[in-house]
Amino acid sequence: MFVESFQHFPGVPIDTIEALWTYFSYGLLPGSMLSAALTNNFYAMASRMHPSLPSTFPTHLAGWLLNCAPDGSFGNEANVRTWVGLTDDIRREQMIQCRLRPSVIDILKGTHSAQS
Repeated sequence: MFVESFQHFPGVPIDTIEALWTYFSYGLLPGSMLSAALTNNFYAMASRMHPSLPSTFPTHLAGWLLNCAPDGSFGNEANVRTWVGLTDDIRREQMIQCRLRPSVIDILKGTHSAQS
């Protein structure tokens, strides 16, 4: 479910998606470029971007954050600190509410696998 949420944001490469998964699921901060994006410091993000990233990357990342990320998980340093400080269970529930990972009911119904 998480990877599929990026289907309308193809400018976000898979390694970035994996770093975001680690942040949203486990509260582990990504590298400085993504951390800057999460705290709404796109100037710092742009200055740290690898030149191989597509030119659509900032727009697609911002679009995904605004449309798909759990409320309160990004936007400023306080939100990011709070997200990191949550328990895995609370982060998981918020991701389920945003349809970024399956619920137990989804898995039992067979509509999604545990790896989604």
